[in-house]
Amino acid sequence: MNKAIKVAKFNFRYGCKQTFIITFIVVLLTIVNLIIEFLIGSQVQGSLSIGNLFTLINILAPIFIVLKYYKKLINIGAKKLDFFKGCIINYVVLAVIVAIINILFYYAIEPMIWGNSLEISYLPAFGWTKSGVFACFVYQTGFYILLSVFIHTLVLYQNMWSGWVADVILIAIISVFTPIAPLRQALIVFFRATTLNPSFILQFICDILLAGLLYASTLYHMSKK
Repeated sequence: MNKAIKVAKFNFRYGCKQTFIITFIVVLLTIVNLIIEFLIGSQVQGSLSIGNLFTLINILAPIFIVLKYYKKLINIGAKKLDFFKGCIINYVVLAVIVAIINILFYYAIEPMIWGNSLEISYLPAFGWTKSGVFACFVYQTGFYILLSVFIHTLVLYQNMWSGWVADVILIAIISVFTPIAPLRQALIVFFRATTLNPSFILQFICDILLAGLLYASTLYHMSKK
């Protein structure tokens, strides 16, 4: 476990550096734009919630970690199991941090700044705010972990034939499942379980189980390489 923690620290220090920089720039530019709109008297209502922008961290972190440092760490002697364990530590910590930031912006910072003006946020759109702050935190944490693990897996497979197969399957799901009613219903059930579940406990369990299965299968496949 100590090696996994070292990998996680390495990823936070180097692998997430570009992620934090890009996210900071996007958030800063958005804030500057909102300030300019406010100063010139434009309507701020309907602008994207600043808190939602921090989800970029959960999307970009696995991309940079896998693309830039997976092979480097393996080449200097790190075991694949330790790399995977270290990464999951990164994704869990980042999920918790982003969930807290998003909650602070949605419940405290943005209402204080914009008053009754409505920000466009996926938190109420997904129904994650209906059961209170704690439920909103749990909803987000499970979803962000699943999101990071999913992206981690896709990026890791891109240099292999299986990665191209996965891309084809995803395209097929979008193009084939949508027009065909029974398949579309299956897709709806999937999203209801992992994203739009009325129970934050059940959604969290579904997200973690799916992320665990995806992560374990990827580790098993990579260990055979």
